[in-house]
Amino acid sequence: MARLADRIERLHTELHAQVTEAVATALAGTARKGRATWTSLLASWGVRPLPEEEARPPEERSDGVPSLELRHLLEAIRITAQRQLNPLKRAARLRLPRADKRTMTTKIDALQGYLDDLVAQQMRRYLKAAQRHPGVSGIFARPQCPDCGAARPSGSELCVCAFCGSGLTAKETQ
Repeated sequence: MARLADRIERLHTELHAQVTEAVATALAGTARKGRATWTSLLASWGVRPLPEEEARPPEERSDGVPSLELRHLLEAIRITAQRQLNPLKRAARLRLPRADKRTMTTKIDALQGYLDDLVAQQMRRYLKAAQRHPGVSGIFARPQCPDCGAARPSGSELCVCAFCGSGLTAKETQ
């Protein structure tokens, strides 16, 4: 059980480090040197940068890299971690005595919960940190996503936020 617990703990620690690096690099990614580092990080995870004309929608006023690129990177990190967690789940289910399964299930459930909420949580964190603060006259100019604060395009009928993926009600899109 100790080896399995160590592997789960190591996966959780590595995942946290990878996510922290991704968000920090994304926030620093607008400077010339930072953009090169960002592009290299994307490549290391098999994620392609967006073409320049698609990189930043006009309504996204923020510092850092385009949020959609970060979202793609976080998804790649999440998928990789999930692939590493699945065999550990099976091992815990099949090889452990009943008394140890409860302890291991708690650790696995905590990591699974982190994975399940990873993209949305980190996108909210990133958008909050990268968002430029509008002047007083621009605060209420556009409707915003209630989760991440991203501006909604005027007159759009979006049902899902393009930046964090949360659902929007009709009131929030008007």
